Amino acid sequence: MSRKAAAALAVLLVLGTASAVRADADDRIAASRLAVERSAPLCRDGIAGRSRIWIKLTEPGGKLIHINVEHVTSVRSDTQIPGARAQLDLTSGKFQGVQETIDEIMALISPAPGARENGEADAVL
Repeated sequence: MSRKAAAALAVLLVLGTASAVRADADDRIAASRLAVERSAPLCRDGIAGRSRIWIKLTEPGGKLIHINVEHVTSVRSDTQIPGARAQLDLTSGKFQGVQETIDEIMALISPAPGARENGEADAVL
């Protein structure tokens, strides 16, 4: 076998292995997101080929609000917002009061019980 052919074969083997590893990781991420999508009333936003997970909640005044789950850093019940039963702290440093309880919110943003793969722990936001 010529040097060029051997080098081409080696490159194909290395790149093929790397793309197989990436495909496996992408499949696990997609399966995790699919489990969340099936378990909650969510909206999907396909920007740049990615899905973002949005949940529908209710503002203290009664209006619907869509929250991007990737931007939630914590959920708390000790809120000073009138009409709110819970407060979502966001990555921007802002916060949002909602009428839903912490248990209702956590049910929406936590993975479904069968969503774990290979004994992985629940994701922490």
